[in-house]
Amino acid sequence: MSETVLDAWNELAWSHVVADVAAGKFITVSGTRTINVIDPGTPRDDEEQQQKEDSHVVWRSTMDAAELAYILYQVPVLIGVHAAEMLPDKCENLVEG
Repeated sequence: MSETVLDAWNELAWSHVVADVAAGKFITVSGTRTINVIDPGTPRDDEEQQQKEDSHVVWRSTMDAAELAYILYQVPVLIGVHAAEMLPDKCENLVEG
């Protein structure tokens, strides 16, 4: 199996883990690629500190449940869209009374 290197676990995609990813299929940990995160050296900010912590965990076929949970956790994202952007400029369903 080949080895893959990422900048952070948040970049992980199923295509990094196995070559052929088909919808509705299960992925078994055994027989997958080895994946590492680059060690940034001495961290200068929070992002590099997280990257340093990530570099201590390796995706490998013998990893345990705790390592898998650490890797698969994704940082939450919040997206804000103003309601005016989702509504049409003119409503065509008006009932005049």
